[in-house]
Amino acid sequence: MTAGRLPSGQVVEPQKDRHSAPDSKTGTPRRPGMTSFKPHQQEDEGYLAAANGQPVSANPYPAGTIRHAEWRSGWHHKQAEIQGQDNEGYNAAPQQGLDDNPYPRGTIRYAEWRRGWLARHDATRRRARMPDDHS
Repeated sequence: MTAGRLPSGQVVEPQKDRHSAPDSKTGTPRRPGMTSFKPHQQEDEGYLAAANGQPVSANPYPAGTIRHAEWRSGWHHKQAEIQGQDNEGYNAAPQQGLDDNPYPRGTIRYAEWRRGWLARHDATRRRARMPDDHS
């Protein structure tokens, strides 16, 4: 910030904001009441809870909140992954694309293959984000 002048001509120096001083660890400005942003934190927590055998009712976030929904989503992703490991689409995902589904569109088999492929694809992306995955 630069100094400014009042209508009376008086020079006013800007006040230093103690909250905007850079954090010594990250170098980013501090802001009161702000927390670090981890976009997949609750989803990853739910995923790990399911991997450790916890029920969906173990969700620590209040119902009706975005965090609750994200945690639940992660829990369901892990459950789909566990159930999909015997699925053709799940096993085909590393070698084939989603468009390589061998079943006719609109059939139950098509949907099951697709669901398995997506579960494996999500698991691969999650492993890249969480290298010490417990699955």
